[in-house]
Amino acid sequence: MARKTIEVVIEDGGEQLTFTITQMSATKLYNWLCKLINLVSRGDIVPSSIADISGAINEKGIIPLIGSLAAEDAKPLRDELLACCSRRIGTVIEVCSENTLDGYVSDVQTIFKLLIEAGKLNLGFLSAEAAKLSASPAKDSTEQA
Repeated sequence: MARKTIEVVIEDGGEQLTFTITQMSATKLYNWLCKLINLVSRGDIVPSSIADISGAINEKGIIPLIGSLAAEDAKPLRDELLACCSRRIGTVIEVCSENTLDGYVSDVQTIFKLLIEAGKLNLGFLSAEAAKLSASPAKDSTEQA
């Protein structure tokens, strides 16, 4: 099954920059989420399930959630989200990273927008899952089968 890809145009200092964002592979995203859960568990949110992470992301958004982590802990997560983004310059496709972005991004908001769009593409399934969970009737744990 092919991974989803979107194209995003962001204005940066008066210039239109076009980026392609490609969804992480299932195993890469699984590992990314495991890292996020591990890091978030050290803070004030202790997730007991993927629904808890989903709720935190849907309530706060991915940027505030990652931003609530210590900078050195959050950096690998941000870098992996940025690595989902690329920019075509002529015939060259350049994967986004801290080093490459400095060559053409002048506004920090561009980086936040890229991270938000990469987060939406990769974590959009969490919103759908949270909606399913909230729509399903709660079972009485005392009910016998």
